[in-house]
This record gives sequence, structure tokens and C-alpha cells, in this order.
Amino acid sequence: MKEGILVKGINAGYDKKNVLNNICITAEMGKVTAVVGPNGSGKSTLLKVISRIITPRGGDVCLNGESILSLSRRESAKRVSYLPQSRNTSDIKVSSLVLHGRFPYIGYPRRYSGQDYRKVDEAMKKMGIEDKKDSLLSSLSGGERQKVYIAMCLVQETDVILFDEPTTFLDISRQFKVLDEAKALAKEGKCVIVVLHDIIQALETADKIIVMKEGRVVSEDTPDNIFYSRVLDDVFSITLEKENGRYFYLRKKDGS
Repeated sequence: MKEGILVKGINAGYDKKNVLNNICITAEMGKVTAVVGPNGSGKSTLLKVISRIITPRGGDVCLNGESILSLSRRESAKRVSYLPQSRNTSDIKVSSLVLHGRFPYIGYPRRYSGQDYRKVDEAMKKMGIEDKKDSLLSSLSGGERQKVYIAMCLVQETDVILFDEPTTFLDISRQFKVLDEAKALAKEGKCVIVVLHDIIQALETADKIIVMKEGRVVSEDTPDNIFYSRVLDDVFSITLEKENGRYFYLRKKDGS
């Protein structure tokens, strides 16, 4: 495969119960890979394994041929950044939180450089929150907070960016902007892996779709191939159609 993430035979979970069972996937550099599946299928757990939050019970995760699991936490944080689905809202200034993304690059005691502050300014401007830099995170709307966390991922300057449902709390126009940003990051050469709840957004955004169910990978292919295989219809108990290059849900005559 081309350079990127290779997940090989991962088994992982919580306490004594496995959530992921023999997971094998690839995600290329310069591509957006979307992970979809019903609730509880293991999507978020997969991202936590790749980001080193959860240590797997078996298998390996490699980036460009090198095992991420063999790296120190600090070194892996220079290569993989992660935006979780849910986060605590603290009384921290926006610019200070975004600056946390620079932690892997500074020593102790923590002394930020002019370059660190410039990167923070660039990321906030990119996400359209530069006017909020002195605001407290707790004073922002859910959508604004989401953009702050994405900016924090950007300043981490990693080759791999993991987004767990990044469009949560955003209105539809902001959702499209976030997904456009994911595609722009991929065009810069980054490996972007995003968990999406909206199947149509996944089909229209990603270069590859990974479909999960009950802790296993059901299918892994291009959006078109995934669509025509009808695996999404089976996994989600829906009917998807495509017309003029656009995907949509088909409501049956019986209203189901």
C-alpha cells in the first residue's frame, strides 16, 4: 500500500471485554478515510487505539511502516492528533487551549516560542475564531467550541489527524466547512480518518469508507463500491439511492 496508517489484527476493549476483534484496515496519506457503523460498533475505540489512548490486547498500528505502539507517548503525539467526540468544557482561554496542541514540541519547564504563538494565531484564523482568542471556552456555543478543538489539532502539526464526529453541534453550513477542512488537510498530504454519523456526508466526503459492525470491519472500499455493494443498506437497515452523482435515502411507500 501507499504510505499511511496500517492497522493489523487489533483486539482491544475495556475491562475484560473486547470491543474490537481482529481489526485490519488501511488509511492512506493524502486521503480522507471515513469510518461508519451503528452505535456500539467500535468506531471511537478504533480511533482511541490509533491515538494511543487505549493499548490494544493484540495486533499493531503502523505509520509509514513504523509501529506507533513502539514510540513514546510524546513522539506518537507528534505524528497523530485526535479530536474526541466528547470533551469537558473548562474555564480556559481559547488561545491557551489551542496552545495545548504544541505540548509535544516543548520541554520542561514549558516555555513557548514565538513560532508556537504564530501557529496558534494561524490555526485560529483558519477556523475563523481569531476574534474569540481571549474568550473563555465555557462562554462559547457548542459549534464555536468544536472549532477551538479542531484548531488545537491543527497546531499539533501531525501527519495523521483523527476526528471523532467533528460535525457534532454544528449547523449544516458549518458541518460542510469542517468536512471541507478535512479534505483540505488531506490535500496537504495528511492522513485524515474521520468517524461520521451521517452516511451521506461520509459517501460525499471520503476517498475511502470503512464500515464497522459489532466490533468488526464489514467492508473497506471506495464510496462508489461501498454504495453499489449495498452493505450500508444491510448494516443500517436503510435504502440508499444515487442520482446525478448525489446520494440520498429512499423512503419506501409503506413509510419505513
